[in-house]
Amino acid sequence: MAGLLAEPNSPIIAERLRFGYLLIAWFVANAVALVLFAIRRSGWIRALFIGVQMANLVISAWSGIGGASATCWNSGFEWLWTSGAATVDLLLLYALWARFDRGEPASESAWSKVVRIFPFRSAFVSLVLIAVGIGLSAYGWRLGVRGIELHSGTVTVVQAAPGGVNLILDSYSRPIYFSKYDFALPPWVHSGDHVAVLTADSASCGYGAPMAIEVGGLTSRDAIYGGDVNGYTPETWWTHEVIRWLSLIGGIGIAATGLAGVVRWIG
Repeated sequence: MAGLLAEPNSPIIAERLRFGYLLIAWFVANAVALVLFAIRRSGWIRALFIGVQMANLVISAWSGIGGASATCWNSGFEWLWTSGAATVDLLLLYALWARFDRGEPASESAWSKVVRIFPFRSAFVSLVLIAVGIGLSAYGWRLGVRGIELHSGTVTVVQAAPGGVNLILDSYSRPIYFSKYDFALPPWVHSGDHVAVLTADSASCGYGAPMAIEVGGLTSRDAIYGGDVNGYTPETWWTHEVIRWLSLIGGIGIAATGLAGVVRWIG
């Protein structure tokens, strides 16, 4: 499988082999931790098992976010199922400890006094908050996956290039390439004009491609790949960014609130 769809002696084969060995090693670490925990649920074994599950959560979430971002949301989400399973495992471990292994009545523990500060104790409400929070944060993340940025300045040169033209601004160090096959530079743009351009600057999902350009109050958008800027102009792009950050930060906060509610419900 390491050589699937790869040329012989390709570096990607060695990379796949290393990744496969790492997965096998991590599987063995999970299996050993699980067996030890099944034999004895106390002391350093409990700490080891919790540490392994936290590592599963962090590694899987990081791999899923990185993979989805690198492929423009085309793949990578399978890792998020693993991070979700690790989260459930940690909650079950906490429930097991809180209900059976704590060694003192729940009402008298210091931890119980902390969680009682939380304003509600409803599993349904907590799960709804988690779902809403995850949805909002995913929406905010999706809005920024192409790394669209606003660049404004005066056109210094409109330079011919293979298959299109390069637009060079006095305020931006890189030329902005307009392809005549995808998004041609509007004919009314000339040297000396003040323009505002939205470009997808993500290294994996945009490569600096222009999404929209505004000059003299007229806005043109990429009709093929410019779906992410529909409904916006360079002048109103700030509202998109406000929505993106509020969704991302608010979603994380709402999901964290729901998670705290689950902890409160468990006790």
